[in-house]
Amino acid sequence: MSSRRAVINVDVTDIIAVPYTTGIQRVTRELLIRLVRDERLQIRLLAFDLVNHDYAVIDPSWLSTEPDRSGGRDAVGIVGRLPLSSLGADDVFFDVDSVWSAYLGRPYLYKRLKRQGVTIVTTIYDFVPMKYPHHTHQQTIRNWMAFISAVFTYSDLVLPISRSAEKDFTEIRETLGIQRQIPSLVTRLGGDFKPKDSPTAQELDDISSFINKDYLLFVGTVEPRKRQLVALQAFQELARENPHLHMVFVGRKGWHSDDTADAITDHPLYGSRVHWLTQASDRLTDYLQRGAFAGVYLSDYEGYGLPVAESLARGVITVTSANSSMFEVGGPFAEYSMYNSAREVAGLLRPYLNDHALTAARRNQIAREFRATTWDTVTERVADSLATVSGGTAGAASIPSDFPYVLISNNLAKLESTIRAHNLFASCVSEYVVVCPTTMVEAVEAITSSHPVRAIDEEVLLGDDLPEFSNADHQRKNWMLRSRIPAIAGLGKVFIMLDDDSRPIRPYDRSTFVNDDGSHNAFYCRELPRWPHRESSYDMGQANTNDICLELGLEQLSYSAHQPQIIDRDLFADAVRLFEAHANGRSVDEWSAYFNFAIAKAPHRFRKRIFETLAWPAEPTDWSREYIPSRYTFHNAVDVEFVQSEEEGHDLAASTMARFEPYDRSQSALDSLSAVISENMLAPGASVFRGPDGTTVVVQGLVDVFPVSSGALVRLPVQVVALTSDDSPTIEIGYRSDSVASHFTTVRWNPVSGSVWSGLASVPVFAGEPGVNTLTWVVRLNGVEYAERTRARQVVFSDDDDLQTLVLAVLGSLSTKREGLDRIVRAERKRPGWRLRRAGKNVVKFLVPALVEERSRFHAVSTQVASIDRRLGLIEAMLADLVSREGLAKQASEIASETAAVRIANAALGDDLRMDQQVAPRDAEKP
Repeated sequence: MSSRRAVINVDVTDIIAVPYTTGIQRVTRELLIRLVRDERLQIRLLAFDLVNHDYAVIDPSWLSTEPDRSGGRDAVGIVGRLPLSSLGADDVFFDVDSVWSAYLGRPYLYKRLKRQGVTIVTTIYDFVPMKYPHHTHQQTIRNWMAFISAVFTYSDLVLPISRSAEKDFTEIRETLGIQRQIPSLVTRLGGDFKPKDSPTAQELDDISSFINKDYLLFVGTVEPRKRQLVALQAFQELARENPHLHMVFVGRKGWHSDDTADAITDHPLYGSRVHWLTQASDRLTDYLQRGAFAGVYLSDYEGYGLPVAESLARGVITVTSANSSMFEVGGPFAEYSMYNSAREVAGLLRPYLNDHALTAARRNQIAREFRATTWDTVTERVADSLATVSGGTAGAASIPSDFPYVLISNNLAKLESTIRAHNLFASCVSEYVVVCPTTMVEAVEAITSSHPVRAIDEEVLLGDDLPEFSNADHQRKNWMLRSRIPAIAGLGKVFIMLDDDSRPIRPYDRSTFVNDDGSHNAFYCRELPRWPHRESSYDMGQANTNDICLELGLEQLSYSAHQPQIIDRDLFADAVRLFEAHANGRSVDEWSAYFNFAIAKAPHRFRKRIFETLAWPAEPTDWSREYIPSRYTFHNAVDVEFVQSEEEGHDLAASTMARFEPYDRSQSALDSLSAVISENMLAPGASVFRGPDGTTVVVQGLVDVFPVSSGALVRLPVQVVALTSDDSPTIEIGYRSDSVASHFTTVRWNPVSGSVWSGLASVPVFAGEPGVNTLTWVVRLNGVEYAERTRARQVVFSDDDDLQTLVLAVLGSLSTKREGLDRIVRAERKRPGWRLRRAGKNVVKFLVPALVEERSRFHAVSTQVASIDRRLGLIEAMLADLVSREGLAKQASEIASETAAVRIANAALGDDLRMDQQVAPRDAEKP
């Protein structure tokens, strides 16, 4: 890449035409205002001209002006013209706006730009048109399908705004059988937006009836995907207990939202305690957020959930859904509705409404500790990627055919077995470099190997830091040793880093680490924000690394995959310097620090892939797997013996997978029954445990009924909020039962006296006797047990049960849980389609047909039961016609042919590039 500034071309045609700056339009403005200041980039703002068939170049000063409510480009300054044909290999075309409905269709535009050598970078907000087509205008679906097909075919880099959106992008690409690998970088969105002025006197007068009262605030377009109805039903329950509580909705009426709008405006308390502001300005919304008792933001799916970040950034207690991207945004500071039910939401809010001390402490914690990603940080990530993307990858020819393998070890027998295993299966080893204690150096160098073995004395490598190393925990020791690897002489630019018990179970070569274009593979195993344990130094290393990544605006994947990984020496050294400066002596995961940093700096040089390690974790009881590999190349070997043939490796994989299968089945059953839990109000929201010393522990996410596979366990994800006056309390979460073996999990942290701590945890529940078992949730505070008044039911199923029997067992256990829920159920019936969600024979009727079609009898019960029938036909038709792999190619070809013909025949008409796309209603303001 040349030393001159990269030319970044940004299409702002749409944002110029609209009279508002909310949602994606706000994102576009916030980014571009900052990008134009980056000295590495030459930002060129473009607006397509249908008359002249070219782009008008827009004066960047327009970004700082208020939008012209009359629309049009007369309000902006045009400083030049840019024919499409003038864009070439030195240009980057960056799409950040909602361009799927643009007049200049992306299938035609992207294909033409690629022919001219332009690098294409595309922002991905969400996959609502594909995942929730019944919530989307059909014209938007058509436009969006054409847009995403162009992205899959031509984009050089995609910038999803969340890990959730990135996962959707990857999963859909793989489902469609698209082999083209497209690098990606999660950028997040800024939550530090501040309006320039205060509300007007008229605006303050409009909210005078509730502004000095306690109110719940829901900010977002009113539409079926966002669950304003659930919030309204939860408020209705709480309103009886809290006569001064108000419910406030802020957001315009969206498409296909008559039922929701009618439910709000027809509510008996509408105008007195239920309020809906459809035209609130940014300044008024900010004012309302700061004054709310709590923010509520429920949704079936979000690309990001920006209102959650903005609410928390103002120190407000915030209840949100636990799906899609919301946990990425809220972290341990939000209250999570795992199942989006009214009883659950009311239960999450009730402890704060009833306990002013807990409310004040939680608000102080949020204000003190929550740090919204800033727009400056987001812009830095985007600018880094734009500045380097046109440089391409190094190319496979520049990558050596073999690599040094670098290990750290203090176990000679384990090390020797691992070296022998790689000698047997690997074809890309140049030498083994082993960092080891002084006492092992001579023995290591005497190891018999088909490749040279070089020992590095760890005491020499550590130098003056040896005393700190001697007193460090295990994770910190690993960091200290591996962080010094770049200083080892003779390693070259890239090397393979691995553990001394990471062994192959089948042949592998350089392609495991390097792709044909020279990009490096990066193998991940989890998402750092969702790591639920806080007991070992490894756990704390994951947590600390997550905190630093969040602070730096980096991605938050865990690459601690327990398998060999390729490392760029210079990028690793840069990552070490950055993380060490922010760690302050804390344990850090070296794998995750490196890859999250390196991908942020050069995303086009990496391809993220699910790990290929067998027996990671070593035992299925250690933790639940967030990602399950599709193939296994390496093995987390706990024994000295190693696999000596590919057939042995296959057998080992089969036996290990069989050992894990009942545990995976338990988690899958819990996930698939979430619709039953939600629709039957089986999630209480929060269970509150109080100790005599003033300690209060709130556990969110426990359920009344859950399945578990016979002989296994299921892990219930929970959020824990604890208020304590103890400097070092011991808090354990578990259960007691006559028919289930009791188990407790320690929640570990270092609180400040009198403060609140919160975080994700995992409650493992072991299977009891077959059938339905009753247990009581228990919290132990410093060894003293406090039990919940209510009980939960565990449904134990085996591989001999069929799914209908399992569902009937769950429903049968509900009969004793209905008492006390009638009022909520009656409110639920006011929602459209309530009959599809009733318990008993209707649940069985609609669940069982979906269950039997799943790949395993125990892996199903769709999480979207209520919408399966509505979605299936539309999705099948769209996929068959528009987004099959063959369909994409055919569509792109037809579009290009039609466009060329129209341009020849109608060169003067100015509408030849529109490609029959119509501007559809805008479905969502908030990304």
